Amino acid sequence: MMRGKILCLLGMLLAMFSGDPLFGQVKVGVLGGVNLANLSVNVDPADEDIAQTRFLTRRLGEVGAVVRVSLPGLAEVQLEPMILWQGSRLETGNQVTGKISLTYFSIPVLFRLNLVRAPVTTPYLIVGPEMGFLLRARATDRGEESDVKDQLKDNNLAVNFGIGIELPAGGVSVFFQGEFGVGVMDIDDSEAKSTFRTNSVRLMGGVLF
Repeated sequence: MMRGKILCLLGMLLAMFSGDPLFGQVKVGVLGGVNLANLSVNVDPADEDIAQTRFLTRRLGEVGAVVRVSLPGLAEVQLEPMILWQGSRLETGNQVTGKISLTYFSIPVLFRLNLVRAPVTTPYLIVGPEMGFLLRARATDRGEESDVKDQLKDNNLAVNFGIGIELPAGGVSVFFQGEFGVGVMDIDDSEAKSTFRTNSVRLMGGVLF
């Protein structure tokens, strides 16, 4: 079911970008990097356990592909299908007592504005939505790990924005970029009244062929 949704969405995006004459040159590549992830929690006083817990940043990762499609002028569309690790460390009192580990298949669809025209070194701005599909969810509390996937929604939605730079290197190009990802939907599907949203700061690099 989940695999079907992912393949359907990827197929629709690729068909749209490859079949419209508005879209020009297509480049593909790989990317990877570090994700400084956290959960933004709006605590309801009725959830006493959550109210006593601090949610701290975790240093996690991301790995995937990149598809870049040229538009007229200095604009481009950049797809970044990836495996993205999200989550948070949990602190009660002054002690780290556990962690939340979430694995998503995420598809950022980013509008990219180049500040100069390629093929020179090109700084750029990016902004766009990201759809995430939950693959795995584990919670660790005082050394005991449990599966919490059934307490979370299958999908996540975020808005990403950031900056980057691309450098030509022979027949390929290398890019480095930083992104902020702000979750816009509550990922919790349990009986808790508090809301949970993903937040991330991503530092990544990649190669386009």
